[in-house]
Amino acid sequence: MPFDFSPGYTVPQADFDADPAAGVLREAAAIVRRGWCQGDVQLGPDRFCAMGAIWASGGDNRLVDRAFDALREYVAPGREVDWGMDPIALWNDHSGRTAEEVATAMETVADRLLHGAGR
Repeated sequence: MPFDFSPGYTVPQADFDADPAAGVLREAAAIVRRGWCQGDVQLGPDRFCAMGAIWASGGDNRLVDRAFDALREYVAPGREVDWGMDPIALWNDHSGRTAEEVATAMETVADRLLHGAGR
């Protein structure tokens, strides 16, 4: 993994067992709450943007991709990566965005993966 990061967060094993991408998103939310940034993937050893937090918590590329796809559909429905710019990065870096908004969105998406989109 390209990040200097050791998680140290406790995400319920049941989340990983039920849907590993949901576990990745919950871990990423915990990372964002500990240290969040805008304008870069990672600043220092413990500040991550939304995408950096998912990469730092994911490990397996398939899980990371699934977590990205689910979060992208939530924050920018119907938008895809265009010219190398991911809609998640644009959403994360939007002026006025807060770490709590980012973490809450990740947890909401994790809940949807675990319990269905209607929740």
